[in-house]
Amino acid sequence: MIGKMIQEIRILCHISLKQLTDGICSIGMLKKYESGEKWPDLLLASALWQRLGKSIDKFDIFLDQDEYNLAKTRAFIQEQIRRGQFQKAATELYSYQPQKQSSLPLHRAFVFLQWADLFRLSKADQKKQEQAVLDGLNQTIHCPICPEIVKERRFCMLELLLLQRHALLLEEKFPEEALQWYCALEEYFDLEKNNMDYDYADKYKLLPSILYRHAVSSFHSKFYSTALQLTRRGLWMLEQLKHQGALFAKLKQLEFEILKASGQEVPACEMECLRLMLEAIGENKDLWLENCYPGYTEYFLFSVNRTIRERRLSAGITKQELAADLCDIRTLTAIESGQRQA
Repeated sequence: MIGKMIQEIRILCHISLKQLTDGICSIGMLKKYESGEKWPDLLLASALWQRLGKSIDKFDIFLDQDEYNLAKTRAFIQEQIRRGQFQKAATELYSYQPQKQSSLPLHRAFVFLQWADLFRLSKADQKKQEQAVLDGLNQTIHCPICPEIVKERRFCMLELLLLQRHALLLEEKFPEEALQWYCALEEYFDLEKNNMDYDYADKYKLLPSILYRHAVSSFHSKFYSTALQLTRRGLWMLEQLKHQGALFAKLKQLEFEILKASGQEVPACEMECLRLMLEAIGENKDLWLENCYPGYTEYFLFSVNRTIRERRLSAGITKQELAADLCDIRTLTAIESGQRQA
């Protein structure tokens, strides 16, 4: 089903097979997906869909037990990093192993992205962060990493997250190059300039953090009007998502700093709201604020095995009734428990 949808959108948007597959799978493999002969795993399906400018978050996705467990592992790793449980996250990263070799570059890119975030939040040496980001990018991008590539190719969310981290690491030593990256990434999401109908969900997931770093750069250069415009655009996007997390707080702090520096009045009620928000976070405030950059989130994932059991129970059907003429009771029990594929 998803393969046919990928084919239809690719043809409709005049996207070549090479553009869509570059670095993440072979053209021959994509043709098999589009024809329905094979089915990509979740990371690869998501990457192909995202390179078309679409978000896979709108779908309910049913996975076999092995792939569902792997998706749970990805979520667990990111949660442990966010909580500052770096040893637990590192243990899982070392043992992370995908089932399908066809999407191995994307799984490696995910692992390197997590190492980069782990190194950043644990205050590890910047060289470790840089190496992890570059290693992640090199899994799927086989050309020099420079802002010009943003105009030449299409990206999946994993690649965009790694490029955003790459720009962040450039800020200290190469601020002008970092700014070029932020401008290039903003333009990538500009519908009029790149003629791509980019889905609301993924655009709003990543762009506010890019606008934030661009605004910080403009603020330090004393371009207060530009900084304020970028900051308020980022805040507006987060408000549309009804998301008031760490990035929202950082943008609000920056907005107040810009207003003060440019001699404008800072709304007292908004300052008080932000103070109360940060106070409620408590002693973990600093780590919480450091987690302002988006991760690789996967929504609406369901285990086929568990769904069979839950729907059988909700319908009041016994194992004997469901298994009749299909399989024996032991096989059904193994499927429902996740010990066997459905």
